[in-house]
Amino acid sequence: MPILPGPFLDAAALFDGPEPPRLETAGLRLRPWTPDDAPAVRAVYADPDVRRWHARTLVDDDEARALIAGWTGEWSARTGAHWAVEDAQGRLVGRVALSDIDDRDGTAELGYWTAPAARGRGVAVAAVGAVVRWAADGGLWRLEIEHAAGNLASCRVAERSGFELEGVKRASALHEDGFHDMHVHVAFPRRDPRWSRPVPSCGGVVGAGRPAGVVVRAARGRDIDAVWPLVADFAVTATPTRAGFERGFGAAVARPDLRVLVAEEGGVVVGYLLAQLEATFFADGPVAWVQEVMVAEDRRGSGTGRALVRAAEDWARDAGATSVSLASRRAGGFYEALGYAASATFYKRGLGGA
Repeated sequence: MPILPGPFLDAAALFDGPEPPRLETAGLRLRPWTPDDAPAVRAVYADPDVRRWHARTLVDDDEARALIAGWTGEWSARTGAHWAVEDAQGRLVGRVALSDIDDRDGTAELGYWTAPAARGRGVAVAAVGAVVRWAADGGLWRLEIEHAAGNLASCRVAERSGFELEGVKRASALHEDGFHDMHVHVAFPRRDPRWSRPVPSCGGVVGAGRPAGVVVRAARGRDIDAVWPLVADFAVTATPTRAGFERGFGAAVARPDLRVLVAEEGGVVVGYLLAQLEATFFADGPVAWVQEVMVAEDRRGSGTGRALVRAAEDWARDAGATSVSLASRRAGGFYEALGYAASATFYKRGLGGA
């Protein structure tokens, strides 16, 4: 029985040429993969975060070459397009790919990773943008990004690239530590206004142990009114003002070395966390400090605070932090249950004011 609609996509035009086209953006070059890339690819898949979220590793260069052959073979099969991402010095800094290209529906799945040494430089966002523009020119209708719910770094790339969270596939991907929920982001490269409508943000939902219905995500500017009452309840040794909070909140949301997370339940903010990175010499890299964690009184004991802290740890790990520290006067038992241990006396001296 023939299928009535489609094909939507002209596959012959999209896959014109012997290999994916070379693209350039923001000082980066996207080029086809070659077998000579095998040692660099093997090194990337030895990174703990890549292994964790991509659920694979490579034992030697021969296995890396076989993986690359699979990527390049998708172009000939008209099912995918894979690019190596180089910086201006020709160093491999990332990967971006379109897989499962369906010419009948005009859809594809977009994937990416960034080499460990190149993280924090916007490589993935720039590379994704270049591929989305190529996909739009080629006539693709719908692109999806799917990532583990706890992968905050991938979530930020998706959101900054204009992909909106469409939904959650429950326990749909098997990783080394068990099944993970997967977030599905979507973008329509051709920007048809009929399919542009506001949907929820992502922000990584932590995996095992998170309370049902609670989503932890990066704060946005419009969260200011929801976070302020929690800040006011948090204050014990100081008295924050709304004017000072507004100045600080806007700056914190925008700064890459700070992270403001909010916990939402049913679209209502029920908790927040503020963390920051600090440069150190003794720790051989930056350390992360959790400065504030606050959960609404009626949600305490529900696991919301735990979800916020675990999401902060994922952010810190992705940012290259070697440890997470915090100070607490009344919640020591809570942090000890999360695996934290007292390591130093905390000293404080006020500077001016009453």
